Amino acid sequence: MRNRLAVMNRLRPDSYVIGTTNFARYFGAKFGDDFVAFENIRYGNALYIMRENWQTLSQKSRLELMAGKFDEVIRIEHRPGWDGTLTAHVDAYRHERRKRLL
Repeated sequence: MRNRLAVMNRLRPDSYVIGTTNFARYFGAKFGDDFVAFENIRYGNALYIMRENWQTLSQKSRLELMAGKFDEVIRIEHRPGWDGTLTAHVDAYRHERRKRLL
């Protein structure tokens, strides 16, 4: 878990949020109003990136999210290279956000 938190910290999130309902055991690294990466505090073989509707999506169960019904959710398994995949998604989001602000 320390390694996962260290990866999140290196990416410099705007803030952290705590999951509710079905995501009560998760914390989220918030990289913008519409981009949160959720990580399980106790257990987990994946993190979940949620976009525009993250407040609503974070109330769904992990099984509902894994069913793949939600386009706004990206599941990244904790396999070798997961941190690079997360970094690429955060970098792409930040690039997209900068373009919107111009």
